[in-house]
Amino acid sequence: MSTATIALAGLTWLGLLFAVAVYGERSRGLSRRAWPLIYSLSLAVYCTAWTFYGTTTQAARSGWPIPPTFIGTIAFFIFAYPFLRKLVRQSKAENSTSIADFIASRFGKSSLLAASVTAVAVLGMVPYIALQLKAVAMSFGALTLAPTANTELTTWLDLAFYVAAFMALFAMLFGTRRASAVEHNRGLVVAMAFESLLKLSAMLALGGFVLFGLFGGPAELVAATDRPSFTNVDNFMTLGLLGALAMFTLPHQFHIGVVECRQESHLDTARWLFPLFLVVLIVGVAAVSWGTQSSGRLIDLVIDGEPIQSRVPARLSGSRTMVPVRLISERLGADVEWLADTAQVRITRGDLSILLTIGDTTVRVGDTTTQLRAVPFIEDGTTLVPIRFVSETLGADVDWDGDTYTVYITSPPPPTEPGNPSRLVGVGFTEVDGRSGLEIRTAGSPRVEIIPLERTGPYPRMLIRLDGTELAMDSTA
Repeated sequence: MSTATIALAGLTWLGLLFAVAVYGERSRGLSRRAWPLIYSLSLAVYCTAWTFYGTTTQAARSGWPIPPTFIGTIAFFIFAYPFLRKLVRQSKAENSTSIADFIASRFGKSSLLAASVTAVAVLGMVPYIALQLKAVAMSFGALTLAPTANTELTTWLDLAFYVAAFMALFAMLFGTRRASAVEHNRGLVVAMAFESLLKLSAMLALGGFVLFGLFGGPAELVAATDRPSFTNVDNFMTLGLLGALAMFTLPHQFHIGVVECRQESHLDTARWLFPLFLVVLIVGVAAVSWGTQSSGRLIDLVIDGEPIQSRVPARLSGSRTMVPVRLISERLGADVEWLADTAQVRITRGDLSILLTIGDTTVRVGDTTTQLRAVPFIEDGTTLVPIRFVSETLGADVDWDGDTYTVYITSPPPPTEPGNPSRLVGVGFTEVDGRSGLEIRTAGSPRVEIIPLERTGPYPRMLIRLDGTELAMDSTA
């Protein structure tokens, strides 16, 4: 995807977010019945940009389909609801506008204590925000297919810098204009609720792509995934506890969940709606985390009986094996050309031409257009393509050994030059559906005749007539 397209999409989204915030700020006609729903959705500010990376990693490593932090958060709303309700009540009574203000008010309104809590919060939030900005930069690099080194740019060229500037501007316009806890930031809450719907839609779309784009459905995903066993209970419990504590100790979460809570009764809706939001989000997280476990597995490659090694090894992408395009194409006698302007790869051999596009399933073979089951991509400067499609299009045979995760490629025989007789390459017996069959390999397309002969020993004999050349043999040959 081009940088201009991503920039336009980002600006469109930021403009839409500003428009929603302005509408929420100016519109006092929002129904009281709708506000509990808006408040509950705004709590999903808990799901930051790092959710798309951190929670999927947690689910993949813990052995559970549900990330430990989400388990802790859901458990907090189920079992610690009285505590949360009391926290909101006490905050309203003290007119607290931040977690530092609230803690200081519980200990004699100590200014020194408030300053200390603020300092600790800042020290904790700086790397936390940096992590979110890194996630944005990584996503931008992934969408533009840029190497990691290219995403670490100078300040004025760094996307993360402009995202941070936008966050600061948005916070000043809609979050810090009012210092009183009595006046609520309606625009901020409405914008966060609207953003939560985008997060949910994006994660479900990504999960759906993994399930039905990379795999043939949930059954194929489960069958292709080697899930780790549940281990490291201590780490699991720690992450779960952090997930619960984050709901009221993170400054932004305290502000949305406690300060912006208009009425205690709104917590009744949030108690079931926000955990439900997380459960639905987990569907996408689980699909992505399980898909990455299968997709990251390396594959052994054997071409014409020879094990092949490459700088970027063959690997699974979903249920499809991806292999360096130049490696497989040149071994099968084809030429490879990289078209940098269009991010395409052209494979040619004789009159045959295959045109693949990075990040697109559409492929052109000659004058025919078809669709791939796996998307070509670039890793460490190497283009990886679906091995079965490329190999079979070039006339090779592909066999898959699921027990050893090995792909066997058999090159096609060299074409027969016009005017030259066909050559017998090999003759042997094979098993087909439990029955003995004859395998004949030739160069070209000769006429093959198999004629039974009279048995002269313990084995049957036959005559093979190949373009007029006769070869008598028995079944032990």
